[in-house]
Amino acid sequence: METLKDFIHVVNDNKFMVKVSLKIYDKEAIAESVYKFSGKFYVHQQLDENNPELVEVYLESKDAEAVTAT
Repeated sequence: METLKDFIHVVNDNKFMVKVSLKIYDKEAIAESVYKFSGKFYVHQQLDENNPELVEVYLESKDAEAVTAT
């Protein structure tokens, strides 16, 4: 069984990646959702190279501050 840790990956101190399933959300819904974060984060989306049913959403802090779980 997959957990959240399977879908959220820390890239570095100020950047992380979330995998979103296209079985649950369509590309438009994903784009609309991540747009809400574009004020604080640079956002990049791409299909997972190993699984085309997943979209990788990269969020990088615009102010270069560390991203934490709190």
